[in-house]
Amino acid sequence: DPARPRQEAGVAPEITATTKRVPFLMLGMDLPALPLFKDSMERTTIPQIPLFSLLRKYDGRTEHEPVPGTLRRFEIKRLPEFLVLHFKRFSKNDYFVEKNNTIVNFTVKNLDMGDYLSPTTRAAHRTTKYDLVANICHEGRADSGSFKCHVLHQGLRQWFEMEDIDVAEAAPQLIPVAETWGMKLCTSV
Repeated sequence: DPARPRQEAGVAPEITATTKRVPFLMLGMDLPALPLFKDSMERTTIPQIPLFSLLRKYDGRTEHEPVPGTLRRFEIKRLPEFLVLHFKRFSKNDYFVEKNNTIVNFTVKNLDMGDYLSPTTRAAHRTTKYDLVANICHEGRADSGSFKCHVLHQGLRQWFEMEDIDVAEAAPQLIPVAETWGMKLCTSV
C-alpha cells in the first residue's frame, strides 16, 4: 500500500477524486443490516426504516463506503418520467442466501424527490413528485418464498394484488408494509 508510509509518518494519504456520469434505469436502495441479537423478550424484531432515509444516498452530499477505503457520492441530475427503486433484500455468502426483512415505510402518493436534488436540478423540473403505480414484494424465506405484485388500475383508481394467475383487490394502506423488493413510480400530475 503506497499510502501506508505516509499514514505512519502522520501525513494524510493522497486522495484522488473522479467524477463519472452514469445513466440509470433504477436506483438501488441499500437496506441496513439486520440485528444480530433478539430483543429483551427473546423475540427477533423486524426493523423498519423510512424510504426518505434510504434516498439520502442520492442527495449528492451523503458519502458511502461500498469498499473499505473508497468513498462515493451519488447525485441525480435528471428525474425520469418513471422512477424504479430496487431494494437489495438478498445477500449471498459462501454458504447460503440471506433475506433482509426490513420493512421500508413509504407513501403511496406524492413522494417528493426534490429534497434529493440540487437547487439547480430541482428548478429544471416541472414536478419532482411521484405516485406509486406498481410494487413488487417478496413473502417468505429466501429459499422458498414467493413474489407478489401490487398494481394500480389507473381507470378504476383501485389497487390489485397479483400472484401467478390469482388477482384480488388490495387495500392501499397495506402496500407500504409489505416486504417491497422493487417499486415503479410515475410523476404526479
